[in-house]
Amino acid sequence: MVDGSVSKPSHPAETDSLVVGYTPYVPRQAPDGCVMVWPRASELLLDLDSAQAVQDFVARLPLFEELFGAYRIRIWASRRKGMHVWIRSGYCLSPERRIALQAALGSDWKREMLGIKRVVSGISTPSLLFKPIRSNEPLHPDYLTEPE
Repeated sequence: MVDGSVSKPSHPAETDSLVVGYTPYVPRQAPDGCVMVWPRASELLLDLDSAQAVQDFVARLPLFEELFGAYRIRIWASRRKGMHVWIRSGYCLSPERRIALQAALGSDWKREMLGIKRVVSGISTPSLLFKPIRSNEPLHPDYLTEPE
């Protein structure tokens, strides 16, 4: 599709295969000591799980900045491994395009593939990250509410 939208296939067998064996998981509460970070249309959320993923991100970021703008970037340690990255770009993007860019920048491939599945299953905000609350780090109010 040229506009980047995703539509369900018309053949019944294909439609059934979209939902069999998959229940999208969307948390309703952050783990203790964390807040949920929900993206706006101009924001990307990356999950960099390895040193190689961080290196890939650093190498790819200049092209992203040239093509889409990166007006603000925040990076924090993941609760388990690696780094989480929040980027505000210069463009409003569909969820599918955000996921594609997150994958291109080195975000965890399985997370991004599941994000596409969430979009196909009707979840309008398929990506989120958990950010630890630190007393010396101010929280942006947008972190605390899910986008509409």
